[in-house]
Amino acid sequence: MMKRFPTVFEDTLGKRTQATTRLILKPGANCVLHPKRQAPIVAMIMVEDGLIRLEQMGILQPVAYSKWAAPIVVIRKANGHSLHDPEWWKFLREMDLSDAYLQVEVEPENHELLTINTHRGLFQYIRLPLPIKTAPAIFQHIIHNMISGLEGTAAHLKDIIVVGESEEKLQGRVEKLLERIEKYGFHLLPNLC
Repeated sequence: MMKRFPTVFEDTLGKRTQATTRLILKPGANCVLHPKRQAPIVAMIMVEDGLIRLEQMGILQPVAYSKWAAPIVVIRKANGHSLHDPEWWKFLREMDLSDAYLQVEVEPENHELLTINTHRGLFQYIRLPLPIKTAPAIFQHIIHNMISGLEGTAAHLKDIIVVGESEEKLQGRVEKLLERIEKYGFHLLPNLC
C-alpha cells in the first residue's frame, strides 16, 4: 500500500485540497486580546521548539499586531499506541491521520481570529488548531464527506477504521479509502496502517 500511495504516507504534513475552512463569528462578537502566559522555565525549550516546528511547517506565521489573541497553555503530550487484539488485524485496519486538524487550511480572512500570544510575540494559525471550539465538528464533517460511500469504513475525528469479511475484501476497501485520502490531500501515520 505504501508503494501504491506514496504521497498518503509521506513523512510531511498533509494539506486538504478540497477546500479551506471558514470560521463564523456569533453576531456582536467582540475582539479579545489576552496577555501571554508565562510558561515554566523547564517548558520554555519545548515551547520554543514547538513554535519553530509549527512555523517551519507553515502552520503558524509571525504577525506584528492582532486585535485577537489567546495565550498558549503548555501540555506535555504522551505518545500512546492503539492496542488491538491481533486476531482482528486481518479483518480490521485502523488508520490515523497525522496532525489531523493541522492538515485543514483556514481561509486567510480568519487567520487573525487564530492569533496566539507567546513569549516570542504574536503568531497566527494558517491551519485549523485543535483549541478552536468548533474544530472537532468541522473536522468530523470533512472526514464524513471524505469517507461517504465507502463500504465498511467508519471514522471518528482522525481515527478511521476499515473492516472486511475477508483479507481480500479488507484490502480492496483499504485501497479505495487510500485513493480518497490521496484525493483529499491528507497524510496518514504510516506506523498505524
